[in-house]
Amino acid sequence: MGVRALVFILIVTSCPQFLRALPDIRVESFLYNFQLDDAKRLAKQMPTEGHKQFYLAHIEMYRFFATQDSRYSTEIKSNWKEYIKAINELPKEEREILMAELYGKRAIVEFLERNYVLATRFARNSFNQVQAYDKAYPNRPESLKMLGLFNVVLGNVPRRYQWLANLLGFTGDLEKGLDQLEEAGKRSPLLRHEATLMLSTIERNMLDDPHLALERLKKERLKEKSNIVLDYFTASALMRVKKNEEALAILKNRGRFDLEKVQKIPFWDYLLGKACYFKNDYTMAQRHLAVFVKDYKGKLMRTDAYFRLGMSLTLHKRYDLGKPFFELIASEDHGGFDEDEYAQFMAKKFSKEEPNGVTQSLFKARNYFDGGYYPKALAILRQMNYLIPKDAASRTELNYRFARVYHSMGQIPFAEKYYHAAIDSEGAAEYTYLKAYASYFLGEIARAQGRKTLAINNYKHALKYENYFYQSGLENRCKSALSGLK
Repeated sequence: MGVRALVFILIVTSCPQFLRALPDIRVESFLYNFQLDDAKRLAKQMPTEGHKQFYLAHIEMYRFFATQDSRYSTEIKSNWKEYIKAINELPKEEREILMAELYGKRAIVEFLERNYVLATRFARNSFNQVQAYDKAYPNRPESLKMLGLFNVVLGNVPRRYQWLANLLGFTGDLEKGLDQLEEAGKRSPLLRHEATLMLSTIERNMLDDPHLALERLKKERLKEKSNIVLDYFTASALMRVKKNEEALAILKNRGRFDLEKVQKIPFWDYLLGKACYFKNDYTMAQRHLAVFVKDYKGKLMRTDAYFRLGMSLTLHKRYDLGKPFFELIASEDHGGFDEDEYAQFMAKKFSKEEPNGVTQSLFKARNYFDGGYYPKALAILRQMNYLIPKDAASRTELNYRFARVYHSMGQIPFAEKYYHAAIDSEGAAEYTYLKAYASYFLGEIARAQGRKTLAINNYKHALKYENYFYQSGLENRCKSALSGLK
């Protein structure tokens, strides 16, 4: 028996009854590879209207997630009653889990469009459907992904989103959720690939373990030799572990895909622009970030892209060209994410006055650090150490940047010294986020050394800070770390 035939039999015999009816199992493969036109063509050939509408809805949702283009969300909302009517006609065994998937993704659509009341309503519907399905059909693998997602998200809710957990009346369980997602990635016959991508995102961002996420993506990438989504996620993970050159090698090789067949991902240019920015390659950063803001229709990360465009021009000694981007950011509504809040705050300052030499040098050092070019970052910081007065507010940032470089280079005593110096410095309110993160990273050092009590104290100290940049992300990390130390 051939390997392909064996794989086909294993897939079909492990699937619930409603999946056995599908005429072509390539629909989900096309979805995973972002060949959405091909997926749509096959979905339309499905003999069961409920299955057909389920996948047609997902195709439009994937297009929206990739582009944030409102025409796709409009399409979803226009056809929503048709999707729901068709799925409602399926047997109960199929209906509840498909509804849970659909309602969950509709909640994300509404959340990204900042329709929080609607997002909450659809999230509640999704939660109720998957709970009902799991109660009626316990231990079925197709429910694990949604159960795991709710457990993870609601097990570590940042304070600004605590209302969502309260409305759902559910307290999640991080560890249980991670196990459920892991199992879903191995066993679920329904959109299994999503569980893998969810896990890698959670590991990279919420658990602050991008190395684990990277290993997961590399293993998946070995199985899927040509997958633009996996390439994007892998490049993003490489940038998180400061392997900028490896990320650039992937991002510059977009041409290996048939771009006529795969859904365009504007965020690819955003990521490529950031990678060039981290290298302080201002010309290429400007080129790719400009493509992103031209092609991208949504708000998510647009503010951050404008800010990096303005900074790349300013650092390139063209503040006159960068200033309009700062003014634009200062006057428009941002996407509501951590990076956007920081970018808007700084843009308001820089729209009024060109950042001085000290500020520009600190930005250059930060860029080099973010790209993993530690010797270059350290060279700038050492020079700044002689130029910045001991009582200057910018000492907070200087100390923090020193600490991050030394920490990443494994020079822990120096890192601890500078983290403490950042916490103890008299920086302005805008530097509060650096103090909070310094406390968190001291917790990470203590945890790695097996000093559990000290680690807990540092994480709790980080959680005491209020109203600072990147707060939601840090709270997730601290709560996840504390959960692991119980």
